[in-house]
Amino acid sequence: MDDLYRSELMEIYKDPSHHGNLNNPSVVLEKQNAFCGDKLHLSIKIKNNIIEDAKFEGSLCFVSIIGAEFLIEEIIGKTIEEAKKNSFNQEEYNSIDERIQFQKNKEEE
Repeated sequence: MDDLYRSELMEIYKDPSHHGNLNNPSVVLEKQNAFCGDKLHLSIKIKNNIIEDAKFEGSLCFVSIIGAEFLIEEIIGKTIEEAKKNSFNQEEYNSIDERIQFQKNKEEE
């Protein structure tokens, strides 16, 4: 069982399905891990309060790539509220919420 699990994770690492960048994302986040130096660029497309798609790029280790894949799989198709409850700590939510509000204000101008 462990070999199967490792094999699946290695496949995700080698060919992550959500790796890349979105054209015209609703939200873009840049995060860096202070301990290991991993850098994550996350772009999210939101329409009618539903997360339609998300992609990531960056200088990431095995664990960060797997984590980004799992996170994105978890949030796609959910409302922003559902994603906040299940996936983000309060600091992350505040960061995303500020960017969403900023984007909405820009579009209304």
